[in-house]
Amino acid sequence: MWSVTIIGLGLLIHSSYDLYSTDLIRNSGWLPLILVTLGFSYFGTVRIPGVKASVSVSDTLVFISALLFGIHPAVIISGVDAGIQSIKLTKKLMTRAYNVAAMALSVFVSSSIADYFFPDVLGSISRDIQAAQLILPLAVLALLHYLTNSFLIAAVIAVRRQLNLIKTWRESFLWTSISYLAGAIAAGVVCYLVKFVNPIYIVVIAPVFFIVYFTYKVYLDKVESSNKHLAELSSLYDQVSHAKVEWESTFNAMSDAILIFDCERRLNRINDAGLALEKSLGVEDLLRRTCCELSITCDEGLCRVKRVIETGEKCLEELDRYNGSFMLTADPLINEHGQLQGAVFILKDITEQKRLREQLVQSEKMSAVGQLVSGVAHELNNPLTSVIGYSELVQSDSLIRAETRKHLDIVVNESKRARRIVQNLLTFARQYKPEKNLNDINSILERTVELRAYEMRVHSITVEMDLEELPQTLCDGPQLQQVFLNIIINAEQAMLESHGRGHMKIKSQRNRDQIVITIEDDGPGIPPENLNKIFDPFFTTKTVGKGTGLGLSICYGIVQEHGGKIYPRSRAGEGTTFFIELPIITQAQEQEEVRPVVEETEIPSKQILVVDDEEFIAEIVRGVLEQRGHKVVTANSGKAALELLDYGKYDLILTDIKMPELTGDMLYERVRQADEKLARRMIFMTGDTVNNETREFIQKTGNKFIPKPFALDELLNSVNSAITSQAA
Repeated sequence: MWSVTIIGLGLLIHSSYDLYSTDLIRNSGWLPLILVTLGFSYFGTVRIPGVKASVSVSDTLVFISALLFGIHPAVIISGVDAGIQSIKLTKKLMTRAYNVAAMALSVFVSSSIADYFFPDVLGSISRDIQAAQLILPLAVLALLHYLTNSFLIAAVIAVRRQLNLIKTWRESFLWTSISYLAGAIAAGVVCYLVKFVNPIYIVVIAPVFFIVYFTYKVYLDKVESSNKHLAELSSLYDQVSHAKVEWESTFNAMSDAILIFDCERRLNRINDAGLALEKSLGVEDLLRRTCCELSITCDEGLCRVKRVIETGEKCLEELDRYNGSFMLTADPLINEHGQLQGAVFILKDITEQKRLREQLVQSEKMSAVGQLVSGVAHELNNPLTSVIGYSELVQSDSLIRAETRKHLDIVVNESKRARRIVQNLLTFARQYKPEKNLNDINSILERTVELRAYEMRVHSITVEMDLEELPQTLCDGPQLQQVFLNIIINAEQAMLESHGRGHMKIKSQRNRDQIVITIEDDGPGIPPENLNKIFDPFFTTKTVGKGTGLGLSICYGIVQEHGGKIYPRSRAGEGTTFFIELPIITQAQEQEEVRPVVEETEIPSKQILVVDDEEFIAEIVRGVLEQRGHKVVTANSGKAALELLDYGKYDLILTDIKMPELTGDMLYERVRQADEKLARRMIFMTGDTVNNETREFIQKTGNKFIPKPFALDELLNSVNSAITSQAA
């Protein structure tokens, strides 16, 4: 940069000295040219619309000076021009000096080369030269001047900003070539007029030239203003277009169906979710149709769009559409002036939510049923205990007739059957913490079938059971009963819907280290397309209200938790068979000790306290135990039992758990505080052994218990075992 500045300023000084040493300085035409250059350098710039470039009239004067007066005057003119231009562009003195030097250097280099190749043109145009002969010298002069000057400026910018030289030149100086070429053409025209045309023509043409020039400049200013306005409009249009595309993308991305109707109830807009509901391929198929024609928002005799438009009120309703449930929200569409323009309807699919809600209601119902069954079972078990006890007590009388004994056998057996049914209902309906114990799978199957025995009998469904002798396995009995019961009920419903009756085969067998249970029906079978879906949550082919679609998915989870498998095999019209494979697990578990049945003669007489709020149960227990030689005292409440314990000594206590005021577990705590050994000799009687609190209490104490309703031999075995343990 310093070298260019020194060389350029040196050339400028040398040209000034050369000009002073010649008579050219006294030329009357050269000094006006200097003044005109000063004026046009400051004011005479014409911008080219659409590009970053302008045409300077002072460039033309530089070329005129070179043609009329030679190289050194042209260098001086260019230095003056560059100085004026730099004053407008920058305040840095060094930058101004560099611009002046670069311009002087580029004019000197380009003029010297042009003068070398065209010696009779610069500064010495003769009258006989043709206008066409000026074209090539001027073109070379303009091109060399442009290349030299633009290269010097671009080099400085690239070095300062650490940019690529070629890229900088292309982006910043490519269009400036127009200025130099235009200046060269104008210079040729002016020189031709000066040398070869009558001065009168110049006087006439000059005002016209200036009028055209300033008219063109005003025109260009207006063009630039218009272009700027158009650019602003174009930018605004792009913004609006982008906002429109963004709005449409958001509108169509909504998973809820959105429909917009005008005041005439015709459809104006619909998003992709709405098209999917209508199963339409394009908006054109639906637009301009009325709401009632579409039948999405309206029902027969009820036009919700009309109601919203006429009343201006919002609408919130639940609709059943397209095999699902939807929450419809409607709002009036109001513009910025408060005028009604139509209505907006939004349909949200709530099918899954509704199913979850129904499942929650069903779960609450089952919980309520469980509590109800628990209470009912307790109430039923007490009278069943009396029926079984008194019947067996009468059977022990040797004087009754054989026919009466036969009738009593029927009473006892049917009572025990009722006991099993109540116990199965209680186990299935009552919620409790899952617990795995050694269980007999065949017994679970039999209890499950007993639960449905009456229903299947009245609906002409026969059951064929083939149960192979199986080892006990570690499992959760009530959970597996739920699995078996669900599959059996599904089979019942399928057979009844298919042909109003049916036949079911239930089979169990051992296959190496597995137990395989098969439940086969002769129903319509499962369609192939549904076989892979039946274990999916909420999948159901039943009508609303007949199933939640959770039964088999719960069964699948239970079997998986047991380390087993469950799968169906089915063909349309040939029935369905469910296979349940369970591993045989014989882990050592704490089991009830095998209580030996002690002969009656070996049992010494004991003082026994019987506590039960049911008078008949207390009396039957007292009667049976007194027949065996025991001394028995009864109490009808926990408080009465405590009073008896204060005045007497007892070897054994039999007590109910559920009693008013002072319950069996509370009585146990009071006894334990007074006599811990006697508390360990308490036997509990209860009709709700699957109740969480009851089971936890019995497990916590470790005492023996007798589930109600009980047979007399079960009562005696428990009492004899307790007395034997006491003696040991």
